[in-house]
Amino acid sequence: MKNKNKEKQKKILFVTESLTRGGMEMVLVNIANNLSEKGYDVTVLCHNPIDHLVTELNNNVRYIYKPRRKFPILRKTPYIRRFFKYNKAVWEHRTSAESLYKYYVGKEKYDVEIGFYRGPSIKIVSGSTNKKSKKLAWVHTDFKLCNPKSITSWFNNIEEVRSAYDKMDNIICVSDKAKESFNEVIGLKDKSVTVYNLIPFNKVIAKSFEQIPLKRNKFTIVTVGRLFPDKRQDRLLSATKKLNEEGYDFDVWIVGGGIHEEDLKKYCADNEINNVIFTGMQANPYSYMRNADLFVLTSYREGFPLVIPEAMACGLPVLSTSCTGPTEALKNGKYGILVDNSSEGVYNGIKNILDNKEILRDYRKKSQERYMDFDEETIIKEIIALFEQ
Repeated sequence: MKNKNKEKQKKILFVTESLTRGGMEMVLVNIANNLSEKGYDVTVLCHNPIDHLVTELNNNVRYIYKPRRKFPILRKTPYIRRFFKYNKAVWEHRTSAESLYKYYVGKEKYDVEIGFYRGPSIKIVSGSTNKKSKKLAWVHTDFKLCNPKSITSWFNNIEEVRSAYDKMDNIICVSDKAKESFNEVIGLKDKSVTVYNLIPFNKVIAKSFEQIPLKRNKFTIVTVGRLFPDKRQDRLLSATKKLNEEGYDFDVWIVGGGIHEEDLKKYCADNEINNVIFTGMQANPYSYMRNADLFVLTSYREGFPLVIPEAMACGLPVLSTSCTGPTEALKNGKYGILVDNSSEGVYNGIKNILDNKEILRDYRKKSQERYMDFDEETIIKEIIALFEQ
C-alpha cells in the first residue's frame, strides 16, 4: 500500500506563460485538476502575472508566479538598451537555459517537468538540471502558420529551438495536423505524439444551463474566444455587415475580450452594425452557447480548438474556417460545416445557413455524436502513460 501511495504522489510541474482566460490555459487547468484528483502532486509555474484562471484550479494544485528578471546590466545603465535589439536586451533572452531553470524552478525536484507552451516554457524546461525527471513539451498550434518570432522567443535561432525540443522525452501535439506541422518545421518525429485536449464535459454541460443576462429574440450566432489577431473575429463582422445590407435578420454574440476588442467595436460603430453584442470575457461562456443557434469559429490558425467540442457538448451545430485543428475536430466536414479560410468563406457559409436553416438539425445531432469521441478518462490515461514510460 505504501508503494502505491508513493507512486500516486509523483510530482508534476507545468511551466507556462500565464493563466489568462484562453483555450490553451483552460486545457492546462483541466489536466492539472484531473491529475490532482488522481493523487498527483501538481504545480503550475507562470512567468506572467495574468491569473484569471487561478481560481479554477483545485485547492491542492499549487500555483507559483515567478516574475521575469531584467538583464542585470540594464538596471545600472539603462541607456545600454539602445545597443541591443529589444528582445536581446532582456535577461531571459540572453541567458542560458540552465540559468533560466535555476532562476524559475530552483532546487525543488519534480518527477515530470512540462513545457506547456512554445518559447519561454520550453527553454526553461530544456535547461533542467534534474537528470531523473521525465520532460515533456506540448504543441498547441500549427507551426507552419506561426510567426517565426513566436517560435524563437527567448532563443537566438531556430537551431536552439530544435535543440531544446530534442531534450524532451516526448512532444505532445494536440492534433495529428499539428504534429505533422511541428515535424515539418522542427523535426523529431520519433518523439512527437498526438493527444487531444482534455475537456471535463460534465462540468461544461452543467454550466451551460445557467442563466445569462441576454435573451435570444431571433436566429443567433455565437463565437467564443480571445479577441486576438489569429482569431479573426473581424471576418464575422464583415460577413454580418454584408448580410445586414442584404436584408437578413439575425443577432451575433461575441463572447471574450482581448487586444482587438476596441477595434472590433469601432468597426461596428463606423458601419452602423447594431445586431452585434460584445459580452466581454465571461467565466462561463457555455451558457451563451446553449442559448444560441449556431457556433462560428473564424480563426486563421488553430492547433486544436477546445471551443469546438465544448460548443458541440452544449448542443450547437458548428461552422468553422478550414484550418488545422477545426478540420480535424470536424472530421473534414463530417461533423460540422467547414468553409474557406477567408472573410468570403465565412460570409458564404453563414449566408447558406440563413437560407437553409433546416440543415442545422442534422449538424446538431452530429455535434452530440462527435463530442463523445473526446472522452476525458481516455485522454488523461494517454497523458499519464507518458509519465510512466
